[in-house]
Amino acid sequence: MKTSMWHPLYRLVGFAVLVCLVALATSHAPGAHAAGPVTVYDWFWENPLPQGQNLNGVACPSAVLCKAVGNIGALLSWNGTVWTSDLSNTTANLFGITCPTSTLCKAVGDNGTILSWDGVSWSADVSGTTNSLNSVTCATTTFCKAAGGGGTIVSWD
Repeated sequence: MKTSMWHPLYRLVGFAVLVCLVALATSHAPGAHAAGPVTVYDWFWENPLPQGQNLNGVACPSAVLCKAVGNIGALLSWNGTVWTSDLSNTTANLFGITCPTSTLCKAVGDNGTILSWDGVSWSADVSGTTNSLNSVTCATTTFCKAAGGGGTIVSWD
């Protein structure tokens, strides 16, 4: 009769390691947060379905509102719990976003695309350029700057 080459102690240790790995994996599952104090190093995975485009920028004017932008007009909203898609009405790649308040966001992208969020929906702004705009910032709700290709800088106020 052939005997197992695995000693019972090795099987027990192997089982304990497997239990620890499963516990570790489930404690870092989406939506699961580690117990104890949170530090600036405690990041966890969130999958902003239902889209699959590359995301290029994110802005959060509050803990219950974030906006993310990405390729092919991808616009996402975070409500403190889940990500949902916003209607952008563009297929331009979007590279930058800023949200000085929950009722004002500006997103920029290819071909001088600028979109504005008013707290309800997105609409197109006229940028005056066809150069790509890569970043945007708003110091106040009435003063914004966007920068991009070819040294382009545009202002909104």
